[in-house]
Amino acid sequence: MTEQRSVPFFNYPYVFTSQEEAFTAIFQDVGRRGAFIAQQDLRDFESHLAAFTGARHALGFSNATDGLHIALRAAGIGPGDEVITVAHTAVATVAAIVLAGATPVLVDVDPATFTMIADAAAQAITSRTRAIIPVHLYGQPADLESLGALAAHHGRPARSSRRLGRAGPGHRHRRHVARHP
Repeated sequence: MTEQRSVPFFNYPYVFTSQEEAFTAIFQDVGRRGAFIAQQDLRDFESHLAAFTGARHALGFSNATDGLHIALRAAGIGPGDEVITVAHTAVATVAAIVLAGATPVLVDVDPATFTMIADAAAQAITSRTRAIIPVHLYGQPADLESLGALAAHHGRPARSSRRLGRAGPGHRHRRHVARHP
């Protein structure tokens, strides 16, 4: 018989109640100003995020699909290319690959962490592979050291496009695009 495990999910009520006063003030301010799309708030967020991460630039998108799609296109990935990612992911990951015109190649996840297995990614690499998109999930970070070593082993530098978010107090997660030129 297979052992059943409980996977802790993102706790939206905790995040909201722990930050309710700040969220409410921001929502009211934005609503009163009508500053919903591409306003100064977004430019401020992008400059603060760039400073926080040490990046030269940061771009805010309305959703993960758009952010990943633009990152793939900026990396020159398109028709005829393959992008490796995990089979256990949100639809946005695969949708972004398809929108870029590339072919998604799905690999299994580690059953203990639910993140990409570097050996599975290694077996999936072909001459058409141009990127690997590992996915951090359920508070478990993907093994970026092993995946970076995999890219280096194949003579391809690993470059990343970071997506930051909050999953609880002090927790940051990133989604990386390791580009294979």
